[in-house]
Amino acid sequence: MSEVLLLVSKGVFAAAGCFAGVRLAQNARRQGGDALQRRASVMILVGGAGLLGFGLGPLLAPYSTTLARSLMLLADGLERVALLLLAWFVWHVFGRGGALRNGLLASIVAILGLDWLQMLSEQQWPATRLPVFVDATSQLAFATPFLWSTVEAWREHQRSRRRVALGLTDASVANRFFLWAFATGCLALVCLTTALLKLVAGMPALAATLECALALIYCAVAGAILLGFQRRPSAGGVSAPAADA
Repeated sequence: MSEVLLLVSKGVFAAAGCFAGVRLAQNARRQGGDALQRRASVMILVGGAGLLGFGLGPLLAPYSTTLARSLMLLADGLERVALLLLAWFVWHVFGRGGALRNGLLASIVAILGLDWLQMLSEQQWPATRLPVFVDATSQLAFATPFLWSTVEAWREHQRSRRRVALGLTDASVANRFFLWAFATGCLALVCLTTALLKLVAGMPALAATLECALALIYCAVAGAILLGFQRRPSAGGVSAPAADA
């Protein structure tokens, strides 16, 4: 039952992500080809395509192992490209040129790159089982760009609240930074919980509890995405913080 709930919640999350990607692309077109929103839509849609590939790959395995392996290798690559794009996006939006952020970006690129090489050497697609430590470590690597995004968005949310109090910006801008921090924080929690799930695979009751928790987190992220796109922000959407970075 918990596995079904988790699968359904991933579908809800993927649908919400596709909706966000399409809406960002539409906003970019309306605003004369806004580059930042266009790149954000590409990042989201690439990640969504990766999730779709992971879902379809095992279904193809009984018919063609080669096709299933190729699709899952592609899906794995797309997921990692989406994470790299997220790290670049956070660096671009919240401030470029500083030694700390440059170092964080370089570190995350290195972590994800090394993890990718390890996965390529260990993973035998379309089989999805890996050594527990390798699997858990990979999830921790996935969490790094989400954690960075959460911290940066939360800090900007706090700054935006002060500007709202002074009448310098609209409350919707601060709300969107909160939703951004909440969504990426939840996705970091997904990675950390999944890492724990790999470690307790031999404990069915605890594993089922963690799967139910993951399902709730995925639904929470989907809800945050939909709330974030209820209406257009008054200050230019995701590009708003760039001027203050």
